[in-house]
Amino acid sequence: KQWYQRRVRGKKYGKNVGPGESVKPRMLIHPKNWEQHKLLYASNPKSGSSSFKRFMVRLQGSNQPYEEMESVHRVALFGTMRQLYDLEKEKIGRHPTLLETVVPFFKVTVVRNPITKLLSGFRDKVLRRTTTGIKSFMLEANPNLTEDSSDAEKYAAFVQALVSDDVSAMNKLLFKP
Repeated sequence: KQWYQRRVRGKKYGKNVGPGESVKPRMLIHPKNWEQHKLLYASNPKSGSSSFKRFMVRLQGSNQPYEEMESVHRVALFGTMRQLYDLEKEKIGRHPTLLETVVPFFKVTVVRNPITKLLSGFRDKVLRRTTTGIKSFMLEANPNLTEDSSDAEKYAAFVQALVSDDVSAMNKLLFKP
């Protein structure tokens, strides 16, 4: 129990997070009809998690077209590790280890090529979400950036800021390559 609580407890938006609850950007989820599918998914940002979560919504019985599915990142759509932990605790009459909780499941995660993940993060977090294509932390890496700078120059400043010793750039983006 102590190991489980140390490994899973954390902070989420300044509030305590209980065992099995989502700690962004990663989370462990399973279809609500998990007895039928025995699938446990570890979500990683910028690695196709939206597509996989849409697939899991389908596993739960939705016939909605993929392009119409919204809010697939809401944990309430899926089952949580806490639910599995509590069910296993009832079953064996004591606090289970994390291993005991997940052994019956097929575990899935997607890991993406780090270069394409980095480029996708730049496009999504910088180019699509700013009018200038520049975030303030990028100016620390290259103070000469302007709105007229090329995307290649902006990308170079983005990468330089992310690999610098100052991790505040990644924290500002909630993006960890």
